[in-house]
Amino acid sequence: MLTTTQFEASNSMLSVVPQGLYKDTNELANVTVLGVLRQPGIVSFNGTKLSSGWSYDSSSKVLAVTQLNSATGGGAWAAPWSLSWS
Repeated sequence: MLTTTQFEASNSMLSVVPQGLYKDTNELANVTVLGVLRQPGIVSFNGTKLSSGWSYDSSSKVLAVTQLNSATGGGAWAAPWSLSWS
């Protein structure tokens, strides 16, 4: 059994689409996005605004999102998900 995962980053959004039959039940804890040029005011996971669990480093242009375990409880690659910032 094999699962492949397609990642696409554009227009202030990271989209992830897994395809295949392999079931990985490991949760996703963190996502780090490099090259975010402006301080986000809103960060959302699957359309739900995150009120905490994210930070932005303006000197390195890095958006760090943490505490995603509960949002990916069925497995990080069990279903499509998206992370967006604005």
